[in-house]
Amino acid sequence: MSYGHFSEDGREFIITRPDTPRPWVNYLTNGRYCAICSQTGGGHSFFETSGYNRITREYGPTVLLQDRPGRYIYLRDADTGELWSANWQPMCRLTSGFEARHGLGYTEVSYSSHGIESSITYYVPPRDDCEVWMVTLRNVSDKPRRIQAFPYVKWDLANYAFNATEASFSALFNEAVVEDGTILASTRFWNIALGGVGNPNARWDKWAFMTSSAPIEAFDCFDEEFMGMYRGLDNPKAIEEGKLRNSQGQGRDIMAALQHSFEIAPGEEARFVVLVGVTYRQ
Repeated sequence: MSYGHFSEDGREFIITRPDTPRPWVNYLTNGRYCAICSQTGGGHSFFETSGYNRITREYGPTVLLQDRPGRYIYLRDADTGELWSANWQPMCRLTSGFEARHGLGYTEVSYSSHGIESSITYYVPPRDDCEVWMVTLRNVSDKPRRIQAFPYVKWDLANYAFNATEASFSALFNEAVVEDGTILASTRFWNIALGGVGNPNARWDKWAFMTSSAPIEAFDCFDEEFMGMYRGLDNPKAIEEGKLRNSQGQGRDIMAALQHSFEIAPGEEARFVVLVGVTYRQ
């Protein structure tokens, strides 16, 4: 079975089905910030070292079976309540209408569903420690559409191994706040060996962040508020209801999601840019 082919000029590999036998990843990096990006936007990000400066999460061995979590754009029709995702993942609707292009320094994921053609181009700038998501939503239906868009990432800050083995304990030190339209996330517990001596009481010296060029109507920073009880990434309660909770604070499992709304006439498109990255504490 064919899952893709090279472009005519040989500069891109074009994946035509999202459900590949294994995640098909591209390494997007400037030598400091690295975003490992699959054909559906899955994968994790880190700064300089994946062990001690992790930014976003992948769920260990199960990533080979699920390709989750990732850099997602959830979509919702505000009039009908229909839900889908611009990446195909994590809602995994019909595989038709999907295409991903892995190029040198970028990955573009396109998906057509519910009368909306969506495209996300991911890349890491040469001089900035972040990843850029360039998002386009085009209305190919014959009627005006009111579309809600929800960019999402799952944080996994600082020490990856410690967070994996002491998940409940490490969550107690998480902090997530929103300032001037930007979600900022950090941890007060950075378990790292300095000079051969363990230093478990250090605060992580960085902030991870998510922001967007589109007007932000609401946000969420807590998994529980976003996901809801007995649910997963394929059916978050906040997305189903079309309303994020503006959750923020400390001591809980943290993620990042933003809420946008667009009115798109037939044949027109809406564009916005999402930034996810890291910066040093001042």
